[in-house]
Amino acid sequence: MFKTLIATALFGISLVATVAVASMQSGDTRKVETHGGVGIRTEPKPLAPRVGHAPYGEECTIIEVRGLWVYVDCVDYRGWARMSDFAPRPKLTGVKVTAPNSSSSDVSVAGRQ
Repeated sequence: MFKTLIATALFGISLVATVAVASMQSGDTRKVETHGGVGIRTEPKPLAPRVGHAPYGEECTIIEVRGLWVYVDCVDYRGWARMSDFAPRPKLTGVKVTAPNSSSSDVSVAGRQ
């Protein structure tokens, strides 16, 4: 039972990692998503020395993708960071959503209820 649970968890993690890797490519620009910012490292390893820090919301350009790591060019630093520290690309659907026959006061009243 325990082995099956571990195997299922590892499969799920690898599936998520595969989707994340496929969604980032060289040349993409992404914002730092982690509220504490992200450590920029010399190598794609968790214990590699840090060369700098990119704060929350800073835009970085993806230069290379290697596994779950990305080589990024941020405002002040260039180096490796975990892919999970960057926001996913927003999905644009091209669909415009409107509320027919409503005014701003209708929306304001609805928000107070």
